[in-house]
Amino acid sequence: MEEWRNISPQDNFILTSDYFISDLERKALDILYQPIIGINAYALINNLWRMYERDKDFELHVNFELLAYLNIDIQAFYEARLKLEGAGLVKTYVNDNHRYVYKLIKPLDINQFFNDDLLSVTLLQTIGENRYEDIVNDVITDNYDLEKYNDISKNFLQVFHIKSSELSNTPKDVSEAKSLVVNSTKPGTNDVNSDDDFDFSLVLSILEQSFVNISDVKKNHHLIQSEHLLYGINEPEMARFIEKATNVNNNVFDPNKLKLLVDRDFANNNVDLNEDNRKSYVANDDNNLNQGEKQIVNMAKEFSPLDFLQGLKKQVDGFVHDNEIRTIRDVMDVSVLKPEVINMVTYHIIIDQKKSGLSRNLFTTIADNWSQKGIRTAEDAISEIRNRKKTSDEKKREHKRSYRKPIKEELPDWAKNNDAKDNSVKKDKKNTQDKDSIPDESRKKELEDKLKRIRSWGKSEGRQWKI
Repeated sequence: MEEWRNISPQDNFILTSDYFISDLERKALDILYQPIIGINAYALINNLWRMYERDKDFELHVNFELLAYLNIDIQAFYEARLKLEGAGLVKTYVNDNHRYVYKLIKPLDINQFFNDDLLSVTLLQTIGENRYEDIVNDVITDNYDLEKYNDISKNFLQVFHIKSSELSNTPKDVSEAKSLVVNSTKPGTNDVNSDDDFDFSLVLSILEQSFVNISDVKKNHHLIQSEHLLYGINEPEMARFIEKATNVNNNVFDPNKLKLLVDRDFANNNVDLNEDNRKSYVANDDNNLNQGEKQIVNMAKEFSPLDFLQGLKKQVDGFVHDNEIRTIRDVMDVSVLKPEVINMVTYHIIIDQKKSGLSRNLFTTIADNWSQKGIRTAEDAISEIRNRKKTSDEKKREHKRSYRKPIKEELPDWAKNNDAKDNSVKKDKKNTQDKDSIPDESRKKELEDKLKRIRSWGKSEGRQWKI
């Protein structure tokens, strides 16, 4: 049984924390944490902080407040809460009466975040190498070179005069205040348990025969462990990555370079699949295309995915959004689908399904489904669209047949004449509908309408974007 089913919208909760969040910590939450935890968890943690800041004396709330404010269901709320717990932003407690306490943990600041191996590697894996480097350059400031300067700063006791008796015998008020904050929760992420299957000493043994500085590697034990847990890298492979991340001129190991190398290798292994090893799509029809379908296939093969998208959006009086461009680029980066198949995904969503734009979730779901089915060409995509429509139509017909026929009751004589007239009218209407619902003609007309909307740009549009 899923754990989220144990949570009720009527369950009470209390918010607590050891501090208030600062503007710099909110900046880290916005820029660094949001790509990792997702939009629901991001909205939830911001709402929890706002509620905590205006609460007085541990005010009692109900889950329904959060569900209504965020417009999500209890399962989405539970999944968002888990992401916050995993990222080290929330700790959850519960008692026997199903009353919850959510303890808010402040985010790591920017420097702490990039020094945390799990968070920084996960961010890299989520947003990609180029965007990761852009963020690093944007948020991390360069330190001014002070090598030629002398530090003449005074320390505290040189500036402020404190009685020596109060330093040796701490005043009662100070001791009491200290006891209140000594157990405050430190900011950070939840550390993962070490994996006993990964032999770090074996990695060191392999590297002893190389040019790598072993002491540098030992200092980055946690990073190496994190890379193993995230990507499943074994000891010999890890040693190879460490050697590539080490400068051969000075034998200095670069942890950031290790992250980039591992992420790049992971992405390449997911994209550069051997085409011959991919399964082939098996169509359920004869795969014979009519003239209209052939024109669609030719356009899908001729135009780049962004040109194709732009043409379709113009025909429906729309325009291309930045998130649609990113969606197509991201799918092409991680997918083995050819551009012509990507174009058919776009066509299927905008023309067949009559959607106003490309939803990222829908686009990636269809692309992933087609990839798993071995769809390699635009012709395969046409066959898949046909099969899905055929299956959908059969289910609708089966659903209609599943209705039980109503029991016919005997009518009195005075009503039979009127009933006979009604049946005659219904029969004439049904015959008219049957004549109008010829599958082949309907399919042909639908295809002609679609071609009218896209045929013009295929002849005249120039390519404005290229992938």
